[in-house]
Amino acid sequence: MNTKEAFQKVRTLTGYDSKPMPSAVTDPLSFAEDLNIFYARFDTTNCSEECRALLETLPIPEPAHPAPFTVEDVRRQLSRCKPGKAPGPNGIQARVLKECTAELAPIMHSLFWESYKTASVPTLWKTSSIIPRVRVDPEVQSYPGETVNLRCAFADKGDLQLTQVSWIWERADGAKDNIAVYHPQFGSSYPQSPFRGRISFPNPSLDNSSVVISDLKMTDEGKYICEFIIYPSVIEQGTTTLIMLAKPRNTAFIFTVIAGKKPVVVVRCESADGKPPAQIKWVSGVNANGTTTSKPGADNTVTVSSEYRLVPTPADNGKDISCVISHPMQDKPQSMPLKLVIEYPPKVTIVGYDNNWYVGRTNVMLTCQATGNPVLTSVTWKVLSGRMPDAVQVKENKLMVLKVDESVNTTFVCEVKNRLGVGKDQVTVVVSESAGLLWRHILSALVLLAAIGLLIEHFISHTPITGLRLNHPPFINQ
Repeated sequence: MNTKEAFQKVRTLTGYDSKPMPSAVTDPLSFAEDLNIFYARFDTTNCSEECRALLETLPIPEPAHPAPFTVEDVRRQLSRCKPGKAPGPNGIQARVLKECTAELAPIMHSLFWESYKTASVPTLWKTSSIIPRVRVDPEVQSYPGETVNLRCAFADKGDLQLTQVSWIWERADGAKDNIAVYHPQFGSSYPQSPFRGRISFPNPSLDNSSVVISDLKMTDEGKYICEFIIYPSVIEQGTTTLIMLAKPRNTAFIFTVIAGKKPVVVVRCESADGKPPAQIKWVSGVNANGTTTSKPGADNTVTVSSEYRLVPTPADNGKDISCVISHPMQDKPQSMPLKLVIEYPPKVTIVGYDNNWYVGRTNVMLTCQATGNPVLTSVTWKVLSGRMPDAVQVKENKLMVLKVDESVNTTFVCEVKNRLGVGKDQVTVVVSESAGLLWRHILSALVLLAAIGLLIEHFISHTPITGLRLNHPPFINQ
């Protein structure tokens, strides 16, 4: 940008020319940056420290030579400040400058004179705050089927003459469409676009240029530009980004697996067609790993899947596991409780034998305890000797002996089947003599021992002790 171009753009921005200039301003931010670079090119020195030191030494005595501007000139300029204007980087409101003109004019005159004498402009004086006058919401969130209000207003209009306002939709690929226009003379119009019939100005005016879009779709996501045209040809814009949210469909699947030694997928949890992507976590007491993947879906949605893998063992069958899905469209995380399904052949154990089966004992029983998945189909009792004893009665998984005799002195086998295989266990029963005979043998042994003890005591008490002589070593007798 050269001096001529800069001057032309300033004339255009202020509306000084009666006819529009060929180089109309289309991007206010870029234009302001160009002007800033142009006017700051003469001095890149940071004068903040010099400015601070200068302020500490105020007031500065009047110079010997008169300044090209007077205190009255400064006061006059301060009195022209518009109270509604936004403050600069120093935060001093224009109303303060206007109301305190008499007090500030001498001080600011001294500062301006010092800048003039030293031919330097403090960096702070070359800094500006660009505050958009088109007020919009930077970001709005909604979801399909809802109605959204995109607000837009022009602040601090002052003496500016607004001629028209337009809403422009910018797609993700950068393409732009005019979707709504309001002109004070011609009223509202809605060009052909995907929004026609769904977009409207609730209160059409240049003071309130908000629009309402109904029956939102996921494809409506993008940037919405509220654009004012200021006489003669200045454009100012504000942009709202519409973010579409989609509530996902959450499901969980249990897989029936067979116990083994390699990790396999036992559960899968899916959150389909959500936006933004959902978060999935697992809550379980088993030692396993969850793997999460995502893939794009229709209308910019995302489907998130998580698989839970473990080395399946019979002990894991029936254990609890929960898939917990979190998403901004849900009031709270959704928890889906499940139970693991692990299939395995029967595991069998025989209980009830206490190693004290003797002849004549009654009502003793063996129980065949078995677990397995799928369901058990049969329970069979066998004996290794071949023929089941007559004293034995079998009912399902129980084997009962009404009265123990020598025939049950054998090995009993319980065999259980399911669809995956066979499981078995066995117990060997050792039958001892009857309890009555055993006690008679014990009593006889006790009587015999008692008699032997009496004889020994009698023998010791009636035998004289004679002929006993102590033989001392020879050295003692000496």
